[in-house]
Amino acid sequence: MRIPEWYSPRSFYNGDGELRESGKVFLREVLQEQTEYEPEKGCWIFSGGYIAGGGYHQLVWMGQRVQAHRFAYELWRGSIPIGMFILHSCDVPACINPDHLRIGTQRDNMRDKVGRGRHVNTQADKTHCPQGHEYTPENVYLFENRRYCRACHQVYSRRYAKTRDQDVKRRKLKEWRANNREHVNAQARVYQQACRTRKRLAS
Repeated sequence: MRIPEWYSPRSFYNGDGELRESGKVFLREVLQEQTEYEPEKGCWIFSGGYIAGGGYHQLVWMGQRVQAHRFAYELWRGSIPIGMFILHSCDVPACINPDHLRIGTQRDNMRDKVGRGRHVNTQADKTHCPQGHEYTPENVYLFENRRYCRACHQVYSRRYAKTRDQDVKRRKLKEWRANNREHVNAQARVYQQACRTRKRLAS
């Protein structure tokens, strides 16, 4: 942003960390100096800063990069709640006209993308699962609006059942040995004696 060197950005804020009104007026003028007005839609096209992904512009303020449309919203409308998005009603990413900006959630943002045809659903274009099974009506089931492969699910279910059965058998055997320790020790002594006898006869 084209701010004179003799201006300190911290001087725009009061003791509570809020922008002073005088600071907002000055920064609005700075943004408008780098803005082109589009008469057809009424957009204010910001041409300064850096062009980020999706055509959004960023600028450096207080040593950090901030999105121009979010910065403009704070100057004209007020602070933005944590975790909230600033949405464009005009669908022009470079626009900083406060009349075209509104607060919304991530769900609102995704709904706008889908409604305007800018959302690319790469999952819907896939014809096979990662294991190579084809997504046919018979091989697909839906859970929470997502597709899943029935063949993979059956493999995972059998593998889980086998592992579960092995764990149950292992636990029962451990419990049986704990409850029959004397019998287990006696069987172990008999086995050791038989091994020594076979070894002596073989020599």
